[in-house]
Amino acid sequence: MLEGASSGPRRLPFTFQASGGVGKLVLADLAVGPLVVERLELEVTDLGTDPGATSAERFQRRRTRLRGLAVRMSSTALDERIEQVRRPLAGLGLTQVCARINDGYISVRARAADGLAAADLSFRIQLVSGGAHLRALATTVRVHGHLPTAGPLIADRILGALLGATDTAGVVERPHTRGLCDVEIDLVGAVLWHLMPPSGWRLPAIADTELTSIKLGTHGIEIGYGPVGTRSGELGLRPGAQQLAAAHDLMHSVDQHLRDGHLEDAMRGYRALLASNGPDQPLLLERILAIAAARPAWFFDGLELSRQALGRWPQFPAAHAALASITLAQGDAREAASHLMQIAQLASAEGDDDQAALAALAGARLLRVLEPKAATQLYQLALEHDPSSSEAADSLADRLADEQRWSELVRLVRARAANTTDQMRAVQLRLRLADVFMHQLDDPAGAQQELAAARQLAPDEPTVHEMTATILATRDPSAAIEAWREVARLAEARGDTRTCGRAWATLGELLAKGAANAMVGITADEAWQRALEHDALQVDALAGLANAAAARGEHAAAATLYERLRGLGLAQVIAARYELSLARSLVALNRVDDARISLRRATIAGGETAAEAHAVLAGIAEATSDRDHAAAELDTAISSFVDLATEDEANDGNRLYTRAAELAIARATLLDRNGQASLASADWQRAHDLAHDHSPALARD
Repeated sequence: MLEGASSGPRRLPFTFQASGGVGKLVLADLAVGPLVVERLELEVTDLGTDPGATSAERFQRRRTRLRGLAVRMSSTALDERIEQVRRPLAGLGLTQVCARINDGYISVRARAADGLAAADLSFRIQLVSGGAHLRALATTVRVHGHLPTAGPLIADRILGALLGATDTAGVVERPHTRGLCDVEIDLVGAVLWHLMPPSGWRLPAIADTELTSIKLGTHGIEIGYGPVGTRSGELGLRPGAQQLAAAHDLMHSVDQHLRDGHLEDAMRGYRALLASNGPDQPLLLERILAIAAARPAWFFDGLELSRQALGRWPQFPAAHAALASITLAQGDAREAASHLMQIAQLASAEGDDDQAALAALAGARLLRVLEPKAATQLYQLALEHDPSSSEAADSLADRLADEQRWSELVRLVRARAANTTDQMRAVQLRLRLADVFMHQLDDPAGAQQELAAARQLAPDEPTVHEMTATILATRDPSAAIEAWREVARLAEARGDTRTCGRAWATLGELLAKGAANAMVGITADEAWQRALEHDALQVDALAGLANAAAARGEHAAAATLYERLRGLGLAQVIAARYELSLARSLVALNRVDDARISLRRATIAGGETAAEAHAVLAGIAEATSDRDHAAAELDTAISSFVDLATEDEANDGNRLYTRAAELAIARATLLDRNGQASLASADWQRAHDLAHDHSPALARD
């Protein structure tokens, strides 16, 4: 723990006072590695005559006696220690290690990976008295998921790394591992060893010294030593601390089997202790359940013992943790999530933020698909106990959006944007708020306010200008054109060809729709061409040029552009739409066989595109005098449009029914020309029925 604390000889700022033949050497506020010595008091006896005012260095070689020692470790020093051990722990599969000092204990959390399994882990480090020594015990170990390694073994590795413990006894400058999750620290010996000999001072006598106080709080850790018999009252430990130490002593020999990897021997030993001392031993049960939850061979025993424990103690977190781990390993995610939820609620009631946050987050991951609303509640609980959790915040934001709880989403994202220290993250959050205000809450003023805040943070960020341009497109197309020009300029300046191409393509779409801006001075086609100069695979630019060419009757150019859209990994529905447009141009070029291939591809996606593809196939069949085939394709197209209209009657029903009626008229006309009057009559009637309520003018015709 104090490795590297000695940086070479230095003058120790002792002050000397003498009274009644006894001298006192006092030192205050001196850093020793991660610790701060608040006060070190040494007694100098046998002074003889009064030395008066003299230098403290005069007593460097004298055998002094320790009268008092007070040391402090701040939360900042603990964070620095975490950073020092982060890489070694990562080599053991332990990442995202975090520790913080709470009221009476140190809370530790980490992400553990073991083979293909990974889970979050939390535990507490409690400090108890071991005579003149200090004992650090890892307790309340919880694996929030399933791992094939018992949780206490993982906690033991983290504890040993944090304290720099060694298995070798008698090394005064380093803590000693007494057993599983149990480290003994000779704090007095370590501090004096690193402080005094390197500076030329003789070590003092410490035989009559004992712990007088242990205080843990959000401000840090404070530990005091004094002469034996001077302690008044309790040390300041949490209730049950000494019982915890006694339980570790009871399990010491069996714990060693577990620490050495002899799981069978360890399980037999724990069961023997349970049988000899009775079932009222929660710490011993925790050990047994931790092993049972990690080994499939003991799953059945773990399930039975967990349920028995819950019968005795309904709010026994270790039993819920074991049940969650085992049921998750067996594939019952819903059951595992219910036990994780219990752990989170129990930890929340106790004020254990790390355990509550990790359990809630693990449960939410399992329920996100199975029970989304329950997952939302767990994400809220996780964020309540760990406001810095990006996963909980991002997932909760997604869930609120899915549930269309826009006001809550705005509050969440706005709070995160105000609290984050990452400027680009704040910009992204402001842009998300602008999108919600504009497209969900219909509040352009709110959107503009968020965009202004984003621009203030990153005036040259293209995404900010891109969102501004997107919002302006629906309100002020002329201003939107200028905004997209600015997006293109900024993206080109930073070498972002894809964003630059997208900006020019969008600008082309605005111009094609009739938007005007005297400052632009280019046509839609020219804007699309510029987009392709920056990004030759820009989909919107290729499609825009192709559609424009087809509208002008330049079908050869249109077909070439549509063919370039193939192989770009487009969504099937979009690709099918372009295949339909390509087929129409190919028909105009009399490339009938190629058109049929494109139309067959267009029918794969289904929906309105497939229905129109069948209508075009009918036209090709009729042109080649295959009227029966044409009638069959038209019938398929009509049925498809009717089905689509039935599914979406509230929105596009009228348009789709009208299109079906038009195709029914075309089929009736075709059958009339083919001499099939009775079939034609049925289609005339079908066309009238379809058009009667949705297109009266067509019905009259």
